[in-house]
Amino acid sequence: MSHSQEKGPLLKLVPQKRLSAAQKAFRLKKDDELFPVYQLLREPCDFDELNLQEDSKLTIWRRNGTMIRIGPCSFRKYQVRELAFWINGILCTIYGTKDASIADTATFFWSLKRQGEGGLCIAKTEKFSFSAIPVEQLAQALDANPEQYLNVSAGVWNASQSVVLASRPYPLDLSINGQYFSFEDMGTAFVAALKKRQTSLFGSLCIERVCGYEPMPLSPYNQRRLLQLEVFESLDLKFLNDEGLNFLPFAAKVDWLTYEFYTSGFQPEAFGSLDIAAKNLHLEMYFSNDNADWDAILITFLNRVAELGHFETLKILPRWDHKGSWFNKFRDIASIAKAMIRVLNGNPFLSDFRVGSCEERIDLTSHLVAIFEAMEEHKALEKFTVDAMYRWGPEYDAACEALGRLLSRNRNITVYDKTDKRCSNGPKIDRLYALNAFYSGSAALVKESIENRPPLVTTALLERAAENFQYTVLLLSNHTDLLCEFVSEIDLNHVTALIRTMDQPPHAAAKKPARTEM
Repeated sequence: MSHSQEKGPLLKLVPQKRLSAAQKAFRLKKDDELFPVYQLLREPCDFDELNLQEDSKLTIWRRNGTMIRIGPCSFRKYQVRELAFWINGILCTIYGTKDASIADTATFFWSLKRQGEGGLCIAKTEKFSFSAIPVEQLAQALDANPEQYLNVSAGVWNASQSVVLASRPYPLDLSINGQYFSFEDMGTAFVAALKKRQTSLFGSLCIERVCGYEPMPLSPYNQRRLLQLEVFESLDLKFLNDEGLNFLPFAAKVDWLTYEFYTSGFQPEAFGSLDIAAKNLHLEMYFSNDNADWDAILITFLNRVAELGHFETLKILPRWDHKGSWFNKFRDIASIAKAMIRVLNGNPFLSDFRVGSCEERIDLTSHLVAIFEAMEEHKALEKFTVDAMYRWGPEYDAACEALGRLLSRNRNITVYDKTDKRCSNGPKIDRLYALNAFYSGSAALVKESIENRPPLVTTALLERAAENFQYTVLLLSNHTDLLCEFVSEIDLNHVTALIRTMDQPPHAAAKKPARTEM
């Protein structure tokens, strides 16, 4: 018997005819009848015990006078206060007449233990004062699920609540959106609390602004203070609202930096001396018709990356804002390709590399032969993404031939298109990918423990490599020590006697393994 069964039923349906006047007050629309009303008979052990799905439709009445509606179309315009949020992908909206009651219901649900990776997103408030949530209850709600991400897109958070957010004793995966969210003090208490962290990293922070139109949750002064801290594992920043701050994120002391920014108003030479601290960099550089030198900006930036040489992940995606022409393309593609080769040669630890854009303004097809050749000796590179590779003409054919040579000479690399599918022109390259995947799996077995490796290699040899000579050679070349052990355990006298007793006709000579095309 499960724990929930021991405690008895969780929800009780309230028949339509028995709804109280207070409960009926929340049912003003036609489709409200599609959301039956339940009452909690006891407190759930965890959120999953509610057994809610993304398409669930119900409402739960609480004795404090609040109604939590679960399911789509929850953003209702009642003449009451409301707070909407998503938990593990399920939309919930609390309605009530008192801020304190809504705050109590919200923190009750937020504090339930959850499984999965959906996280909590505080999505919307209407006539509800977020400051009604006590800091003790807010801290309890955050601490209940420390490993799940938190997205805050609504509410005006006071200084005390900001300190709770910044001072959790575990890494937090936090995203804040300035459209309906703000710090009451423009982030002063939040940054001050972050600065006091001594022994633990904060985790990940994302500050979202869609195309830079929403207000920034932090003032320019607090943005500057935040970017000087050394408490983040990763930063994800979108469109800082002060041009004087545009270059500061590059110097942030983080492992991962994701950054979207406008290049308008900056000269190419400004990108040639950037101090970039992150090892893993994902940029979206927005251009417009004001950028007469967009080619030079991108090339200068790539040259700077080549000089620094410490990158492990590099993704650079040029974009065009709404003012830019959708027909303008980069003109100096050859120089961009040469700069990409310099990046490859200058960054020996680079494992993931992409330069391109969803508008396909950088067509590298005619330059892929040189780029692929530069990758042949790269020891760390595992993933390269080609956003635009047009499938026709001699340039495409030459690129495919170069891709085949690359995959034959460097078995660690996979080349993807912008949809994250492997680039291929048919069975020949597909076989190379399969061969290289087997090679990588074989090499990975070397890291297994002494006890586990022999049976794993034996299984791979019998089930995957037995009928393919090339697979067998690749496997045993990575595990020559085990091959020596296998041979040393063979009784040669027994083998010789067995051979002599075998009555083999002349035509039964051993067949040579088929040659596998590389």
